[in-house]
Amino acid sequence: MSVLDDMRDSKSIADLTVTLYDEPPATVVELAGEFDAYTARELRRHLAAYPPGRFANVILDLRKLGFIDSAGIAVIVTLGKRAAAQSGTLRLVTPENHLLVKLRRMGLVKLWPIHGDLESAVAGFPRHDDECAQPHCC
Repeated sequence: MSVLDDMRDSKSIADLTVTLYDEPPATVVELAGEFDAYTARELRRHLAAYPPGRFANVILDLRKLGFIDSAGIAVIVTLGKRAAAQSGTLRLVTPENHLLVKLRRMGLVKLWPIHGDLESAVAGFPRHDDECAQPHCC
């Protein structure tokens, strides 16, 4: 097990697995499984346990997500608003799939940068050599 693995917070909520970890200057929220009304409500509760500054810069990794409904989309919108309220950014990682089609139909792809892989999402954030962009990672 690597040091990075030790710093991951993973939680299973019914058919959804949520993994949080730092990829400075962002927090990665990786979702795997099914993101429906029940799991969306429970994910909101889970994320509320973290300090608000944790979600200033967020990368939402949706590559392992098999299903999402409107409640799941609403959580994504909420994360985007939380990040923007802290002068941060939400970035999505998703391949060309059903989720990206839904986000395009809803016009949401205009709100956040979309990336095909985690590396390009992380590279999209400005780097601060002398200071950290998020209080929790210093």
